[in-house]
Parts: sequence; C-alpha cells; structure tokens
Amino acid sequence: MKNYENRIPFAISIASKMINDSYNNVVMRHGITRSQSITLYYIGRFEPISQKELARKMNIKESTMTGILDRLEKEGYIERSIDSGDLRKKTLSLSGLGQAKIEEVCEVTRDFHSAADSFVSEEEEENIIKVIENIVSAIRAWESSLERS
Repeated sequence: MKNYENRIPFAISIASKMINDSYNNVVMRHGITRSQSITLYYIGRFEPISQKELARKMNIKESTMTGILDRLEKEGYIERSIDSGDLRKKTLSLSGLGQAKIEEVCEVTRDFHSAADSFVSEEEEENIIKVIENIVSAIRAWESSLERS
C-alpha cells in the first residue's frame, strides 16, 4: 500500500483535526462549541445574513446549519427575522447576549491564533495560506472534472 502520510492533503487533514479539537476545547470552557462559535462570528460579521448564505460561507449543508441555529436561538444568542425584501426568507442577527458571547470568545480566539502562529513567520503564514488556497482550487477543479465524466 502506498504511504500517504507524507502527502499535503493528509498532513492538512491531521492538522485540521487537531486544530478543530483544540479550539473546541477552548470555546467549550465558554459554554459553546466550535461550530457555534464560528456561526456566531459569521452572523456578527455579516448580519443580517440568510441561513443559505451563512451555510455557504461556512461550507456546510443547510440542514446541518439548522441544528446549530436552533440551539443558538434556544440559548438566546441569535434572532431570526423575516426579510423585509422577501417575506419567505428569514435573516439572522446576533442578540445582545450573542454579541456579548462572541466578544468573550473572540478574546480566547485571538490567544488561540497567537499560540498557533507563534512558530510561523508572517511570510511563512502568507505562503501556507497561498498553498492551501491552491490545493482547494485544485480539488474543486478535480471534483468538477469528475462531475463532467
């Protein structure tokens, strides 16, 4: 069997899992999950935002998004409103409690990112991001070619 451990996608997958688990442990101390934290971040950054647009930005299925949003609404972190331009559509925004929670979590997120980036120069960080963007583009092109086959 071929050794894939030294290939970039494998290394990124292992690193991503470790980063996600570690970040989840950090934000769980503040009463929310990694997914909820990211959701609150995007809602706060782009509010008002539709569920469909939010799911697209987070690169997850709308059905997955619904469960996260239901929990956040139940906890009082977000509000769903009817879109004045399209009565069939709901938009999402942070409640006062949600704004306070994301501000709290942003502090530990900055610390987390600082710790994660501490052994990487700015130039290396820029290069890593470019390489990952190139890999994502290549994978999307490959997936697209499969769909056309």
